Amino acid sequence: MATIVEALSVAFDHHRAGRLVEAETLYGRILDADPTNAAALQLLGAIAADRGEDARAAGLLTRSLEQDDGNADVHVNLAMTLARLGRREEAEAHYRRALALVPSHPSARNNLGLLLRDAGRSNEAAAEFRQAVADHPTFAQAWFNLAATLDGAAPVEEVGAVLDQALACCPDFVPLRHAQERLRPVRDQQRAERTLEQANRLHEEGRLDDALILCRNALAADGAPHLLGNILEDLGRLDAAAEWQRRAVALRPDDVRAYYALGGLNARAHRYGAARAAYDRVLTVAPHIAKAQMALGGACFEQGDLPAAIAALRRALALRPDLWQARSGLLFALGFDESADPDAVYQEHREFERRHIAPLGLTPAPHGNDRDPERRLRIGYVSPNFYGHPCGNFVLPLVENADRDRFSVTCYATSPVRDALTEAFERAADRFVLCHDLDDDALAQRIRADGIDILVDCSGHLTGHRLFAFARKPAPIQISYPLYPDTTGLSAMDYRIMDRYFAPPGSDSWHSEALIRLPETYVVFKPRPSDATPDPTPPALARGHVTFGSFNNLSKLGDQTVAAWAAILRGAPTARLLLKWRSLNDPAFAAATRARFTALGVEAERVELVGWVADPHETYRSIDVALDPLIANGGTTSCEALWMGVPVLTCAGRRMFSCVGQCYLENIGLPELITHTVDEYVALGVALAGDPARIARLRQGLRERFVASPLMDAPRYVRHLERAYRLVWRRWCAGLAPSPIGPEAFRDDAPLCGGSETNAGSTG
Repeated sequence: MATIVEALSVAFDHHRAGRLVEAETLYGRILDADPTNAAALQLLGAIAADRGEDARAAGLLTRSLEQDDGNADVHVNLAMTLARLGRREEAEAHYRRALALVPSHPSARNNLGLLLRDAGRSNEAAAEFRQAVADHPTFAQAWFNLAATLDGAAPVEEVGAVLDQALACCPDFVPLRHAQERLRPVRDQQRAERTLEQANRLHEEGRLDDALILCRNALAADGAPHLLGNILEDLGRLDAAAEWQRRAVALRPDDVRAYYALGGLNARAHRYGAARAAYDRVLTVAPHIAKAQMALGGACFEQGDLPAAIAALRRALALRPDLWQARSGLLFALGFDESADPDAVYQEHREFERRHIAPLGLTPAPHGNDRDPERRLRIGYVSPNFYGHPCGNFVLPLVENADRDRFSVTCYATSPVRDALTEAFERAADRFVLCHDLDDDALAQRIRADGIDILVDCSGHLTGHRLFAFARKPAPIQISYPLYPDTTGLSAMDYRIMDRYFAPPGSDSWHSEALIRLPETYVVFKPRPSDATPDPTPPALARGHVTFGSFNNLSKLGDQTVAAWAAILRGAPTARLLLKWRSLNDPAFAAATRARFTALGVEAERVELVGWVADPHETYRSIDVALDPLIANGGTTSCEALWMGVPVLTCAGRRMFSCVGQCYLENIGLPELITHTVDEYVALGVALAGDPARIARLRQGLRERFVASPLMDAPRYVRHLERAYRLVWRRWCAGLAPSPIGPEAFRDDAPLCGGSETNAGSTG
């Protein structure tokens, strides 16, 4: 008989060749001859394990180790078998014994990692796999197991880095490549999200160009199109911004942030119908967002749907009574409302102070200004519109024509917008202070530190106002300049500039301020730059019919105004009406506007509608007579009409806003175009439509008459205004409370202080 060593060699050859029956038979005979043969026990145990006879295999392998405990491979095989039997603690012990014998044993290290991972000990498992690949960099399965263990437990980028390193060592291991491909979209997504976070930080820091570059590299991230749209909007690239916001809502139909931004972009581009649709979508998804209601109200107002604007603004305040911007918007809109009661509108303005200022508990400190009544005074003008805004053109003459011997002028610009008109303000003012980045406390402190004697608000409740700074009373005397058509409602506002037309008898009760009625006009007009010139020949002489026109915000066209204009057109069957407003670029809204007239018996073709045009003056050459809205008279539009030689037909009523046209026409010597009832207004309109020769006479030399009138005599107007400043200053120096000042105070023989002599008590 062969020796045991020879028999073991033959048996192993059978085993390796897959002839397991023959191998098992020989291993058995060897063990019959030598029951303690460790090798035979090991190999017979391996055959049992291959057949799934794990209990028998475990016994054989255990007997083998009893003969030779120093065989690491047997420890590994026994550990694998014990693991299958569920005897995990024993299996772990044998893996660790194997590693104690051979620390770099690849199978022991890898299998121990799998055992630990299955036991939920992922961190320990990952450490074993890391050691395995450190010992054997080409051990592809260990790399794969490490990546699988980290997946879901570690950051995606860490898993990706492991796979990148693994494939560098084992480029041909297909499972690793598949794992990398499966992970790539997630890695790309997370990289994009991190990049988006960086882009957002740069955007917040104002580094717009850098933010734009990063955001374009992060488009796979959720929210990237919305942020990209915001960045482009801040860069002034509005069309591109709107396109990206549209992409954002296409990807996420319930993204209220993107819809809100899209609404704002559409509104800025005068696409008010689209803006309303975007805000409606926001409110469908999130009806509790008060700012969306406020924005909807603003879009409705600019479009010309005043009832919808007022309703939306009231809903905003119902949701958030502290949303002061919505209340200011509502107050402005109420001034256009033909059905509003002026007493109720005044109370609404006072509510602004009660709701938003009184809770602040402000206690302004006394003013230490020198009470010399005749010294050079420091005047401060506060406005967000020191640029090519209609309001800016009304304020610039006040600065340009100031008497520098008696007054110094500081302009506090509360908006960063700049253009050529801004440069004109900077040249004309003694000081031009950019303060858009100052909060109300800081702005008030700056004004007080500058020693301003008389502070003039040029905004009222218009967008961008700083009434909260005025509420802190940074100057001894504060005056509201009448570019906003109503009271501010603030107790801290001492006076309001008006005239005897704009402030008819009884209107004092609608103001929290004491009224200063200038002797001629409440404002002075400076035309916006334009090459357009008046056509002395009325268009009617060439066309054969009179064309009436109005270029006012359509929110001024309440039902009473539309009814009056329709009555004029019915009474003058050949006459036409031309309306120009930026929202009329929208075909749907234009159709709705025309339908208001057709419903009152006016043929559709007699109502011409024009949207936004670059030159605000040129279209005036197409109309014969401008029609003033009944309640909310034209301001800039009426001045521009007169500047372009177009007469304005107005109806002066009880409410202050309905008396603006009267002021203009009285000052240029055309009282014949002022009516006082709607019937008179309609009758005069019909009469003018039937008398083109009369229109021609009215238009003859109208620009020259307008230029020569107090409305454009800036030096004369500013002398009146500065006399008002001096009168109220003298009152303050004398310890007298603010009191109304009438036109008579501007006579040379008038009292030095003006107003009634009421002691002010503690005036600060």
